[in-house]
Amino acid sequence: AQSSLQNRFVLKQSCFKKRLALYLRVNCIAPAAIATGRVLMFSKKGEMLSEDRQRDCPLGRAGVPEDVAKVVEFLCTDLSDYVTGQCIRVDGGRTLF
Repeated sequence: AQSSLQNRFVLKQSCFKKRLALYLRVNCIAPAAIATGRVLMFSKKGEMLSEDRQRDCPLGRAGVPEDVAKVVEFLCTDLSDYVTGQCIRVDGGRTLF
């Protein structure tokens, strides 16, 4: 009886996921250190903006809040209507290396 009950629960859960997926998309944004006032205030002697640190980034610059905002905007528009279950890194390519 318990196995039958578990099977029904799994089946209901599966059906619910399929129906919910039509209306709900779940994504994640994973930014690297972004040059905000708070980050700059707590970084040691402006190390975040040092030339060495920026050279480590394939794009050659520190990220700014607008970089993350553009990804948020993309996910909030119809342009991302087929994007779900993703973790989008906003790190200037740092995770490539």
